[in-house]
Amino acid sequence: MNKRRKVEVADTTEWLSVTAMPMNWDMCILCQMQTVEPLMCPTPAGYTTLINNLSKFAELNALPRSINLDNFGDGSGVLATLTKNNAKYHKVCRNKYDEQKLGRLSTPMSVSHCALINTRSSSNLSDIRTCCIFCDTGPTLGKIFISARTKEIGPKIHTQAVEMQDTKLLVKLASTDFIALEVKYHNECYTCFRNSYRSHQRAMGRSEMILTDLRMVRSCPN
Repeated sequence: MNKRRKVEVADTTEWLSVTAMPMNWDMCILCQMQTVEPLMCPTPAGYTTLINNLSKFAELNALPRSINLDNFGDGSGVLATLTKNNAKYHKVCRNKYDEQKLGRLSTPMSVSHCALINTRSSSNLSDIRTCCIFCDTGPTLGKIFISARTKEIGPKIHTQAVEMQDTKLLVKLASTDFIALEVKYHNECYTCFRNSYRSHQRAMGRSEMILTDLRMVRSCPN
């Protein structure tokens, strides 16, 4: 008889076994990648806000598996560890865990969705070696089935999935190294994912324009 494992909070000990790489404090603490974007070193208050937000994302089971919260502390306390190591991050990475995105995840529907996804067994997570990472089906007649071959595709898909809060996809990613994970996908499914991301960007752009217009109206004298 199959037993469903109820997950109420994120199991960070499991993440530690998946991503055992130590923290490189000279890189972004959120993505651990070198990019052209400059790194920012926040104030202690900034660290505190980030810690609180990441903890809430973890409680909602919405924190990507590529982020291991255990790496944020060395036994002296998370805030002390971040401060003494001058922890840095990319602004775009930090924005993925801001209050606005946290608010979206905190709705009853989002919480239920995240909890349901995280009850999937580890055997299901390994299906990315034989099934499309997007649609969870194997080789299909008429669809091109591709193995990930470049280093860039993993971080790119992960970043876009985080921005769209695609928890169904994020829960499958133990890391952003798609080559090591032996990730497979249908070319058509990847195209649909990219189209969804472009639609998300357009929607976010329209929302930002509306907010800008509202701020301008409010700042104008009567």
